[in-house]
Amino acid sequence: MVNPGWSSISFLDPREGWLIHDIVGYTGHTDVDIYRSADGGETWIKVSSNTDRNSGLTNLSGMTGITFFNSTTGLITGLGIPSDWQYLYVTRDGGRTWQEQKLPLPPQLTPHWEAYLWPPRVFTAQDGILRADYTTSHRSDPNAETEHTRPVTVFYVTRDGGTTWMYTTPVPVPENRINPRPRPSTFIDMSHGWVKSEDTLYMTIDGGRQWTKVHSSQLFGDVTHLAFISPEVGWAVRNTDPYGGGARQTFPFLLKTLDGGRTWTTLAYSISR
Repeated sequence: MVNPGWSSISFLDPREGWLIHDIVGYTGHTDVDIYRSADGGETWIKVSSNTDRNSGLTNLSGMTGITFFNSTTGLITGLGIPSDWQYLYVTRDGGRTWQEQKLPLPPQLTPHWEAYLWPPRVFTAQDGILRADYTTSHRSDPNAETEHTRPVTVFYVTRDGGTTWMYTTPVPVPENRINPRPRPSTFIDMSHGWVKSEDTLYMTIDGGRQWTKVHSSQLFGDVTHLAFISPEVGWAVRNTDPYGGGARQTFPFLLKTLDGGRTWTTLAYSISR
């Protein structure tokens, strides 16, 4: 049986874009192809594949996305397995060849960490912010299951089109394990950003060097998405389970803030069919 696979797409402008697609065969092997379009998606040309040993693409299961800064420089991100490995590939020739790229590690990370890297938010051909969720693994007993402790979220900043990345102040995540899905976070520019951890919302106005707790409530614990359009105005989607068991249908609530996330109000809305 063949798994139809997973895809991610990245466009620089209305005409130029890239698409990455994988197909998992019946043997479990994953074939990954990368395509480029120069006419807004009307036609696509394959530029690279992991079946080509000259492409530099290996160990591509667990991708989270493909992102391009300009016509030549792009990144592939993913969930880092095995441990002590960052899933980050970079191309400098429009996607034809790729190399692994290493990010600097925050000092509190110890060996046997796992990294979950998410597609960066690109603001210009030079400026971007990449999110990494780290968790450290250890075994208190050689025969015990691996435990995951001290998880943190780290935002990396580039000012040179992804050539170099600098880590910012880590945001602690209270859970004892980072789920391989990103906690809600958003940046509107290279300075202003928000990230949710449990029932607490943090904000930065200096690109992640300092994070300030701006809101904390049980209401915010169910928030799954964040979106801001200015340093003051933003929205959050809150999914709640009216039955309390987590197994039935959840109902989304829309929240809005006018003061950078310090206070939130529930908005009534309707969806046209």
